[in-house]
Amino acid sequence: MKSLEIINRIESKKVELGMHVELGLLQDLEKKVNQFASENKQVVDLIKSLDSVKNKFKTLDKKIASDFKLLRDESEKLYKQASDLGIETKIPFQLGAKISKLYGENWDMDAVNFLRK
Repeated sequence: MKSLEIINRIESKKVELGMHVELGLLQDLEKKVNQFASENKQVVDLIKSLDSVKNKFKTLDKKIASDFKLLRDESEKLYKQASDLGIETKIPFQLGAKISKLYGENWDMDAVNFLRK
């Protein structure tokens, strides 16, 4: 009988130990899942922020493209008028060149293409 009692105690300790190991693994997994959920929320928040930036970019990009065309046309018209009148064309030419230089200057085209999609 004594050996049966010892076997029962050993089995009981095995069950307790097994439960502690399993509980520890579950707690570890739960921590990892919670961390994953937190990181996933950060990604969602970044996507929402990026969507807002993208919308603002698209609005400003359309405006600046339209303004560029108008300013370029205006500088070309002024250049032609000055040329037709035989007066100095340097300033209208320089302003037209400045407009062309400024438009898109220092733009990261990969970022621009991404934001325009």
